[in-house]
Amino acid sequence: MPVSHNPPIYVVGSDKDRNTYRNIVETEEFVLNIPSTSMLEKVNIAGVKFPAEIDEFEKAELTPIPASQVKPHLIAECKSHFECKALNIYEITDTRVIIIGEVVAISINQDLFLKNFAKQKGQLDPLFYVQGTYFGLGRYVGKR
Repeated sequence: MPVSHNPPIYVVGSDKDRNTYRNIVETEEFVLNIPSTSMLEKVNIAGVKFPAEIDEFEKAELTPIPASQVKPHLIAECKSHFECKALNIYEITDTRVIIIGEVVAISINQDLFLKNFAKQKGQLDPLFYVQGTYFGLGRYVGKR
């Protein structure tokens, strides 16, 4: 969720038992990879709570590529990425946190780099997750 555009700051939520949370605590960095609705099946696989020694990229058949400013990898199949440095982590329940991160780099697929933002969002076709359900822009896509 974007909370500031100057500087660009995003907030994400996580369970404390997720590898994502442990990696952010360890590196103080993270990447927001923006999947398209066509990636629903792979996103579902990547969202499984695998043991730390299991490679989620391999399980979901996703391709890790180096980021330009942070240690965590980008996902090649995603059309846009936000590389972030963690600013704060707040415990909101015994098992849940919110993580605030400043965006230090943004990348977008060259084919989507348009001056008309409305067209860009339509071509990006981002996937949104809300309480076990996935949505695209203005439409239901599927369940977890």
